[in-house]
Amino acid sequence: MKVCIMQPPYSREETVADTLFAYKLEQLAQCEPDLDIIVLPEYSDVSYAAGTREEILRHHEKNIDTLLQECAAAAKRCGALVFVNALCPVDGEYRNTTYIYDREGNLAGQYFKRHIPPVELQAGIAHGYTEEFSE
Repeated sequence: MKVCIMQPPYSREETVADTLFAYKLEQLAQCEPDLDIIVLPEYSDVSYAAGTREEILRHHEKNIDTLLQECAAAAKRCGALVFVNALCPVDGEYRNTTYIYDREGNLAGQYFKRHIPPVELQAGIAHGYTEEFSE
């Protein structure tokens, strides 16, 4: 089994967000066709440690469509399962979500993170669902 785990440079500076996002897309495009699993990092749609809800949502809206399209394309091209973390709108709020793409590039599922870090709580990312029962 061949696994590719991406960990791009980390920054707290918004000025490098576009560069870091482009880096992730470049790394994804370079994935070889013999991979079985590709894993992208937390908040792949934001690309830096944003401090406010407004910053987080601005980068999410700017990047989410491209990110998910490229993940689906990589899954299909490589014949791999792709796991990517990004925000997901649910019932008017945003959840920290891992999207799972199957080997044909189809969205196979979503996992809503259950353990929300303090920075997300402070930024107003949804967390009420974590208190509900889930199998």
